[in-house]
Amino acid sequence: MLLSDPAAASRPDTERIAQAVVSIGARPGGVLHNQPPAQGIERMTELRINNILLEPLIVEDGWLLFRRVLLRSLAVVEYLAGVRVVEQPAVDDP
Repeated sequence: MLLSDPAAASRPDTERIAQAVVSIGARPGGVLHNQPPAQGIERMTELRINNILLEPLIVEDGWLLFRRVLLRSLAVVEYLAGVRVVEQPAVDDP
């Protein structure tokens, strides 16, 4: 899974996960990158496939990877995927 987080753009690169390529040649100018989220996003994000919680994810080359998907969580035709931020810091209203 590849996330972009424009709110993290003001953080230094050392506080964000690596930037990743979204596409090459999809628009004039060549390469399109994501706006990487803050480090630690991997501990705050969970993924469910058909309501079965997958193992915690890892970060690799800017991508959030789930190490394995249990066969019992997969359907023959349709999948229901849910992504949730499990710890979200409060946002101050202006």
